[in-house]
Amino acid sequence: MLTSGRQAALTVIAQAGLGKSRLLHEMQHRLDTHPRACWLLLARAGPSGLLRPYGLLRDLLAWRLDIADSDSAGVAREKWLAGLVPLLGEQGPNLACALGHLVGLDFSSDDALAGLHQDARLLRDRAWTAFATYVQALAQKMCIRDRLSGHRLARIMLIQLAA
Repeated sequence: MLTSGRQAALTVIAQAGLGKSRLLHEMQHRLDTHPRACWLLLARAGPSGLLRPYGLLRDLLAWRLDIADSDSAGVAREKWLAGLVPLLGEQGPNLACALGHLVGLDFSSDDALAGLHQDARLLRDRAWTAFATYVQALAQKMCIRDRLSGHRLARIMLIQLAA
């Protein structure tokens, strides 16, 4: 992927103890030592994610935005907005709130969600627009380690979350 410059996606599925974590660690090491600066978008699906809609997307963004499970709701929202709004353009606050609300952060009292509470499809569409815009903004800053364009990555995430 790094030498050819081609886009690629990788999903590793295996039984426990077969080296998935070691493989990921080695990939991270090689990317960290690669001469081109890159971002890594990382999320892990676990049993707790089955009970949380969009849990994989939440995990990916929480990891990227340094939001810990132990952070209070207020701190999590602050980190969320601080990490996303600058990359989302004019509609940054509205898009960031929609995406946060979709993945389970409480933005229900925010004016940015006015009218979206009654329309789940519109909320979902706005949130996916936010995610695609965020990934495209990262891609413009530098190479994304998984080498996917924003819209393609958003579609892949959607497929992964729907499965």
